[in-house]
Amino acid sequence: LTTDQTSTLTTGELRALTTGQVAALTTDQLSTLTTGQTAALTTAEVHALTTDQIQVLTTDQVSTLTTGEIAALTTAHLRNLSTDQLSTLTSSETGSLSSAQIGALTSAQFSALTTSGISGLSTASISGLTTADIIALSTDQARAFTGAQVHVMSQSQADAYVLAEEG
Repeated sequence: LTTDQTSTLTTGELRALTTGQVAALTTDQLSTLTTGQTAALTTAEVHALTTDQIQVLTTDQVSTLTTGEIAALTTAHLRNLSTDQLSTLTSSETGSLSSAQIGALTSAQFSALTTSGISGLSTASISGLTTADIIALSTDQARAFTGAQVHVMSQSQADAYVLAEEG
């Protein structure tokens, strides 16, 4: 398919692609997809994307991914998301991430999450945070942690939390 052909695929045609076909799309082809087309990708198709393909998604394209699609991203996918892409994640989407997925993020990536994204983290995912991740947060971001999240923090995480909250 040419990039012109890719950009005109219907949502039904996109959903009919196999995961192998989606993984074979070039980054140029993927970047031509509209947000409507990106939203039509299935969870399996999103999971099949390569890290190079993940990197070329626009923030608008990333914002169309569902909670299930975000949860299906591998740690390699997450490590390759830009801070701008990560800033589009909703609280439901960050809440769907495992401790391994959260642990795959760099401190710079983690600090790109919005306060809503931080408060949406599951208590189970908190164990994936490093003290550097927590210290890198702004005061407002640190204050976004819920009581339940702070309660499950390790002592070193809690110490980092206090430092971040104090600014």
